[in-house]
Amino acid sequence: MRRGKLFLSGILAGICIGLGGTVFLSLDNKVLGALFFTVGLFTICTQGLHLFTGKVCYLWEKDLSYALDLIPIWLGNLAGTWLLAMAERCTRIAPALVEKAQGLCETKLGDNLASIFLLAIFCNMLIYIAVEGFISQPVCCRGSRAGQFFFVNGRYVKSRTMQAALEQAYRNQKMVGK
Repeated sequence: MRRGKLFLSGILAGICIGLGGTVFLSLDNKVLGALFFTVGLFTICTQGLHLFTGKVCYLWEKDLSYALDLIPIWLGNLAGTWLLAMAERCTRIAPALVEKAQGLCETKLGDNLASIFLLAIFCNMLIYIAVEGFISQPVCCRGSRAGQFFFVNGRYVKSRTMQAALEQAYRNQKMVGK
């Protein structure tokens, strides 16, 4: 049952990351495309979805059960991106997306294995640093949500979703009773 939920969450994460990739491929401006790609990642984080690349970094510090949980997450991510790709192939944007995706694939597949492996490690290191960098030490923990303030584009935002995401990020790090 638990692994079934992980698979479903993986599918949803795959769809989110696929949508981010679609936007990235749709825009000629790579900086703007990368910025909008992060909306998919933000959705995954705030909704508590499971993305393989965000979970695999913790493999070495977790137990065998965690490693086995990565399988349905990876399969779910694959299924989610495949479902989105099949749906997008039925749209008018498909030819342009296919052309750009093929160009990226040719570039990456034309690279040697050592380069692909090292770039993949660097990519996961950046993901790990990004996730861990935003989690402060448990000594900074308070007993309530009273000190939580969120700002988006310089504006104060009151959001239960963001509060829940922050609480989820700290769930294993908070001291008992805090």
